[in-house]
This record gives sequence, structure tokens and C-alpha cells, in this order.
Amino acid sequence: MRQFLLSISLFLFLQAAAQENPRVGLVFSGGGARCIAQLGVYQVMEEEGVRIDHIGGTSMGAIIGGLLSMGYNSGEVLKLLREVDWERLQNDQIPRERLSYADKKRRERYVTRLDIRNWRVQLPQGLNSGHYVLKNLNFLFQQAGNISDFTALPIPFYCVATNLENGKPIAFEGGDLSLALRASSAFPSIFFPIEIDGNLYVDGGVMDNFPVAFMRKKDVDILIGVDVQNPSYTKDELTNAFRVLEQISTLNNYFSNLSSDSLVDVLIRLELEKIGLFDFQKFQELLNIGYQYGEMYREAFREIAQRQKGRDNVVALPLPANNFQISDCHIEGTLAKSHKFYFRELGLQKNQTLNTKKLNRKIDEWMGSLRYSQIRYNVIPDTGEAYKLHLQINSDTVLNRIGASIRYDDDFGAGVLLNYERRDLFFSNAHFNIDLVVSENPRTWIEYSTHLGAIPSAGIRFRSHRFRPMIYENGRALEQFRFRDESFDLFIQSTLKEVFAFGGGVQLERFFLSESINVLPVEGQRNSFINYYAYVDLDTYDREFKPRKGIRINGMYRVIAERDNFDEFYVPTSILSTRFSQALSLNSRWGVEYWSQGAFTIGSDAAFPYNIFLGGVGENYINYTYSFIGYRFMELVGRNAATVGINLYYEVGKNQFISARGNWGRMEASFGNLFDDGTWLDGYGISYGVSSPLGPIEFTLISSSNHKRVFTYLTLGFWF
Repeated sequence: MRQFLLSISLFLFLQAAAQENPRVGLVFSGGGARCIAQLGVYQVMEEEGVRIDHIGGTSMGAIIGGLLSMGYNSGEVLKLLREVDWERLQNDQIPRERLSYADKKRRERYVTRLDIRNWRVQLPQGLNSGHYVLKNLNFLFQQAGNISDFTALPIPFYCVATNLENGKPIAFEGGDLSLALRASSAFPSIFFPIEIDGNLYVDGGVMDNFPVAFMRKKDVDILIGVDVQNPSYTKDELTNAFRVLEQISTLNNYFSNLSSDSLVDVLIRLELEKIGLFDFQKFQELLNIGYQYGEMYREAFREIAQRQKGRDNVVALPLPANNFQISDCHIEGTLAKSHKFYFRELGLQKNQTLNTKKLNRKIDEWMGSLRYSQIRYNVIPDTGEAYKLHLQINSDTVLNRIGASIRYDDDFGAGVLLNYERRDLFFSNAHFNIDLVVSENPRTWIEYSTHLGAIPSAGIRFRSHRFRPMIYENGRALEQFRFRDESFDLFIQSTLKEVFAFGGGVQLERFFLSESINVLPVEGQRNSFINYYAYVDLDTYDREFKPRKGIRINGMYRVIAERDNFDEFYVPTSILSTRFSQALSLNSRWGVEYWSQGAFTIGSDAAFPYNIFLGGVGENYINYTYSFIGYRFMELVGRNAATVGINLYYEVGKNQFISARGNWGRMEASFGNLFDDGTWLDGYGISYGVSSPLGPIEFTLISSSNHKRVFTYLTLGFWF
């Protein structure tokens, strides 16, 4: 059947080619990653010298067609597309290192966050805001910033999107090219719709995924269509959400294709049933398949090219530049900051060179603050080699958000985290946040703080924890005791480069401890304290779970003074705690993280809640409780401790890890004894972990050479 259709197509080709100097229109269908195969077909056309007079397309086909309309050859287009980070484009997640210091600490706590508008919770318009799609389009089509009429491109062009209000397809032939392509590729339910001139648009594939009817209205003699749409899936093939959404969006096109096919002089329909919309990792395979299909039509392409002899070559636009000289900068939109702020952040001055990587990094940082709904840019050629930079910045009017997460671990059991945050409360750059953990071990954090960068900014914080740790003796569990703490802090903090923070504060804290038998030296007392502290924190990790690069250095010095109301104060003691860790990527699959940490009591013994505890596999324990595999949570207790550890992991599959971990340390009554000969504590573990939409899931098998016990640890979700 395919050979029969090919013969018919070749006949039509040769008949049309009989015209003198025929004009050729080329239409690309939508189809996500499958559209890479269209470039393979185009390579054969290019090799034979076919001159394209008009290009149209939908969705990813429109993006490829748009790049060709700039006059770029197939090799240049392939190079540009290979440099796109397709995985980041799909997950649309701002890299951790580009978040503000405060957002680094907050983001990896919540599975979902929802906006509150007009006192109503608003569900998102899609899974992906399209920030990275638009940012990449801004770069790829950078040199068309001054072209508002798409027929003025080196090869006239149109792309199709769907008006979400009336369901009608529209062919964009003018305006902002990158914005039009963003609309054409806004796959419904995956990417947010995009607003242009007051209208809301989604993927053109919803109503016209193969827009040949628009091309038939152009002055073309031969219409070539390259279709990479999958035929409809069967019931057994509808195995995931992406395929269901794809089936829904292409049902209409399945029937419209019957009429569209008759408008095409030659139809090149590729069979790509086993390749999905987001299989961009199959880049080379798709390119090869497309080239093979193009080979079938090489003879016809050669005939057309011979009839087009004498045509002038297309004068291509310059390729996107990574550095360009700025002659002027214009910023407009609903700005969250003053013009001076944006100029200062970008380091912009007239006749100064701007690096696109720096520009994109700044755009990521601004978008990561959740203060903006959209940021895009154009560069417009000016005199000589200089450009005018145009920034369109639209602030997000949402001030209130709620969030939620779930977690289970063997220390604190199951819990649900509920969050409310309000920005710009009372002051600009102020942030109010409430975290409430509903659990058998409930926890609460409330904080109000301002963020002024290097300028010291003030904040207040309340926190409360309740849990029931176990009392151990020689590794034997004796009894659980009830622990509750409440603290109130007044603090100041400065941040530098969004990776380094330092500050200090005063803290009022009290503990409630009780037990059934008198093992602990607390006897059901209520202890109240007034503490003073100073801290530093450096954090450049690229991600929380199995980081691949970055360092962390933090330290705190705290003076602890027990009090009886505010009438009597006891002799204070102090504790110095430090930690250094570094993550390294050994290759594409192997990574390692190593660390050292210590906590040292200076002066008299601290009250029991401020003792140094080791044990467990968890993270972010309160006060001076640190994880130390090989022992149970809070199993080891003392005045001074120093430990080192390493975590070596291998990525066996996408977001799946096998890890081997070890740690070693000493715990002694005096600092000097830490370095004497004595018994070393150790622990070893092997784990299997998965990075899931609900957060990390990891199962660990643990033991130590100091005892014969073997136990397990299970964690699910982000730590909170």
C-alpha cells in the first residue's frame, strides 16, 4: 500500500514539476519529538536543491518550520535543536542553583502549590507553565525580533494555534514570532495556554494539526506535506496520561486528515507508532527515519530542483548570538520592581556586551521567585553590530498560595504538611509562611521575614515539635518518652549572591519532657531557656536528592542559658556546630557526596534537650540531633561528637538510584578525647531510591561493625 501511494505521489510531483520554475509550499504537522524526523526528510530536499517558497506548520512542526523560514540550513537547525535541554523544557523546573536563598529552603517541601485569587483556590491551567519553552524560543528566534510580518522572513511562514474561547484555528502570519510559536505548541493540559492580544490560545493541533488548507491559499504550485502524526491508539495502547491526552487532541484531526490529504500534491506520512510525543532522547533515530523516507522521494525532489534553476539563494538571518552589544534597553509590562533594579541586576549599560546565558539565568531567578507570570525578550538590530534589548516583564498578581505534601519515615511516621504563604505582607519583599504537619507527631513553623539581600533584614519565627523518641541502653530500647518544644526567635539575616547567608538572633525556648520510668535526668520538668546565636550558611547544591554538584558549609555558635521565668538565670553553656559537605558527578551515572560534621559543648553540661544525639537516617533533625546510620534515631548521646561520611550512588535508570553509604565518628565527654585512641563508631548501608512526583522514596538496609543488629529504614516524600 505504501509503495502504491508513493507511486501516486511521485506522479503528482513530476506533473507539477513540469511547470516552469514551480513555487513550492512545505507543511509540517505537529507531533512533538516525532517532528525531528521532518528534518530528515528536509535534508534530502536540501541535498537536491529544492527551493521552498512558503512554510507552514503546527506545534513542534511549526517550530522546525519557523527555524527553516529564518533561512537556516538543516545542519544549523539540527545544531540548535541538539543544544536544547529537552528534559528541563518538559519538567519546567527552575534549577535549584538559580533560586533565591529562601526559595532553596522552601521549594523542596511541597508536592503541590496552588494560587489563591479573589479568596478562591485556583487550579493550574496545565502541568507546565511553558517558561522554558518560551525562553528557548526567545533564543532560537532572537534574530527575528524586528520582524512583525512573517511574510518578510527569508522564507514566508505561518503557524497555527487554536483560540481556546471559540475553538477556531488561527494562522499567525505576524506579530511576535516566538510568542506565536509558543501558542502553536501549547499542548492542552500539559502546557499553560498563552494570551496574545487579549485572546487565549492553545496548541494548533487541537483543531488543525496538519494545516495544509492555509497553504492552499498561498501562491504555490506544489504543496508538500510531511505528516508525523500517529494513527489513533487502540485500547491496549492507551497506557499513560500522555497517550490519552494525545488521543483526545488528535481525534478531530483523524477525520479532518481525510479532507486535508486531498489538498496535498505529495504526502509524506511517516510511520512512527512506537515513538511518543516526548521521546526527544531518540533524536538521532528520528532523524535517520526521516532521511530514509526522504530517500524515497529523491528522484522527484531532483526533478523539481532542476525546474527551479536560476533562483536566487535565500539570504539567511544571522544565527542566534550568545553575546551581543546593547545600544539601548527598553523594559515594559507590569513591573514588580523599579527599572533601575532590572538594569542593575543585568549590569546593563549602553554599548556594553550582554551574554545570553547571564540574561537567561536572571530570567530564571526572577521566575523562580514566583513574582512573575511571564518574562520574554527580543533583540532588535540597531546600527552597526549593536542591538536594542526589549524586555517584556509581567508580574504575577497572586499574593497568596497554599501548598501540601505527604511524608512517611520510620522516625516520625506518616504526616501531611499543609502550607499557607503570603508575600508582600505589610512591606514589599516581606514573606509570611505557615507550615502545619498533621501527624501523630505534629509540628508547626510560622515565620515572618523580610528579604533585602546584603542589607540586614529582620524576621520572627515560631516553631513547635512533638514526638516520642526511644530511650536506649547498650543498644536495647527501654521506653519511649514524650518530647515537646516551643521556641520563639527574633533574628536578622543578610544574603549574598543568593547562596550565602549569615545572621544571628535571640531565642526563647522551652521543653516539656516526661517518661513513665525515671531513666532520663528530667523527671517531667519544664525547662525554659534564653539563647543567643550567630550562624553562617553556604549552599550551592544543584538538588536535594542525590545532588550532582555543589558544596554546603554551615556553622552556628549558640549560647544557652536556662532561666526560671525572667527572675533567675543559671550559668550558661555554649555549643559550636559545623558541617561541610560536597557533591560531585563522577560521570553521567555515578555521583558521590561526602561530608564531615561536629558539635562541641563549651563549658558546663548542657540541659538534656541540648545534648548531642546521633542515629537514624533522616535529615534536618532539630537542635543537635544528627543522622548516623548503624544506630537508631537518637540512640547515641553525649557532649561532643565528630563524624565523617560518604554516599556513593549509581543511577540505574531515570531517577532510580542504588546507593552505598558509610559513616564513622567519635562521641566523647571532652573535646580532647575525640582525637585519642578509642572506639570508633561506624555504620554502613545500601539503599534503593526513586525520585518520584511525591518526592524521594528510599529503602535502606543498615548495620554496623560494633553490633550484630541489622535493620531497615523507609522514607517517602520530601523532608519536613
